[in-house]
Amino acid sequence: MKKALLIALLSVLQTSMPAHGIETMPPALQGVLIAKMLGFEKRIDQTAFRGMITVGILYDNSQNSKNDAENLATAFEKIRNSDVKIKQYSVNCTLLPLTTDLNLKNELREIHASVLCAFLSSKNAKTVIQITRELKVLSIACTDAEQNVFEGVSVGLGVEQGKSKILINTDSAGLEGREFTSSFLLLTTVVNK
Repeated sequence: MKKALLIALLSVLQTSMPAHGIETMPPALQGVLIAKMLGFEKRIDQTAFRGMITVGILYDNSQNSKNDAENLATAFEKIRNSDVKIKQYSVNCTLLPLTTDLNLKNELREIHASVLCAFLSSKNAKTVIQITRELKVLSIACTDAEQNVFEGVSVGLGVEQGKSKILINTDSAGLEGREFTSSFLLLTTVVNK
């Protein structure tokens, strides 16, 4: 059932976006897709805290980044209010402005983050990746998906030729202590360095 819902979700999105490269997916769709996708992550149980999966939403100092992060937070709020669960867990999210590396690391620890969704340019990816690998937090690129996944972010979400696209760097996911089911990986594009 979960696989059928994910396949339907991946094939539903039809947009008027140009057919070149991977474009940014709308944050509302990202929220739904992330919630479904986490059900296929084998080790999500190990990162839950007090019956909750916490998603950190990282944004930089640009207004677009902040707006997208707020829209993703709204999507997660709707998911939580609809009683949709990831496995048996509720979903919570926290907005995190990018300030310093130390602040990000401390904030992720403080909120017991399982996942970090990043609305950042690829220039900040290396720093974020070091932190997510150290803390075993699943990294998801919500913008610049292709470039960020090549840089080492575990998951990238985007739109290509009007269809949802999920990029997975399984090597990076492993370094973050994560592993996706083989049935889920068949629905994605696996990208490793």
